[in-house]
Amino acid sequence: MEDENLRLVYESERHDEQNTAALIIAVTTGTLAYFAAAVAYLADQQRQTKLQPELLMAAPFPLLILTGYVTFQYAASRVRQSYLMHLEAHLSNQPWNRKVNFPGFTTLHQGLFAGWKSSLWPFAVLTVLTFVSHVIIVVGFTAYTCYIAYRANANAVVFWLLASFYILMIAVNVAAAVMMMRFANDPDSPYLKQLRMMARETARSEERRWDASRS
Repeated sequence: MEDENLRLVYESERHDEQNTAALIIAVTTGTLAYFAAAVAYLADQQRQTKLQPELLMAAPFPLLILTGYVTFQYAASRVRQSYLMHLEAHLSNQPWNRKVNFPGFTTLHQGLFAGWKSSLWPFAVLTVLTFVSHVIIVVGFTAYTCYIAYRANANAVVFWLLASFYILMIAVNVAAAVMMMRFANDPDSPYLKQLRMMARETARSEERRWDASRS
């Protein structure tokens, strides 16, 4: 009976994880679509002059917000994957290897992007290039729009306030992404342990809240 309950929980969590993966793909697609549309519009200098410099300064906001959202969702996804591995270990009839890094249903997919020492290394390189390309897109677009606004004599206070905020957002997002890359292939990563602790504490808080509401 206990195994059956664990299996039901596993199926539910796995379904949620697949929904999260689809959400990440959808948001990433939206990010690229916004980038393509914005670049196509700003490529025409006559269109640039029709926009207020302060409005140009606001152009990177959607791109940075969507990129940060993807990073956040991937971190939450990694916590759920850790939980799924925990459930798989309990449901398995065989000794569990502590060096397992991914849930069973994602192993084949993830293996393609972690095969540095195998003949599949191009996929691992592709993973890094994709990440770097995303950083280049975000940083390049933000810098370009700020340059246009600066050249159009944007309000100095607005310009430096938003420029400083953009630099902070990019730096924090890159730092979070680097953390994820470190714990994605290391189940004993301190970052992943901290995320697990935060998830457990959130669960305890929710349980206490529901207990209080019933009393």
